[in-house]
Amino acid sequence: TKRREIVERVSRTPTLSIEESFARIYAILARSKRIAFGALLSKNADIAERIVHFLALLELTKQRKVTLHQRSLFHEIHIAAI
Repeated sequence: TKRREIVERVSRTPTLSIEESFARIYAILARSKRIAFGALLSKNADIAERIVHFLALLELTKQRKVTLHQRSLFHEIHIAAI
């Protein structure tokens, strides 16, 4: 069935861990001290990848390792290393 095909396709999608997201964020910020949230995402980023990166950014903000800036609602989030 169509539903089963969707579930199987989603379940085969590799998941990104918070730790992997931290590593990606640190690697990008090592080259550039300020980046846009969209720069973290792969070309075909699904909702799970977006959520994991966002949660990682919230944790890094809490730890005071990055700052986040967004000009206004629905604009790009910019990330800066502290």
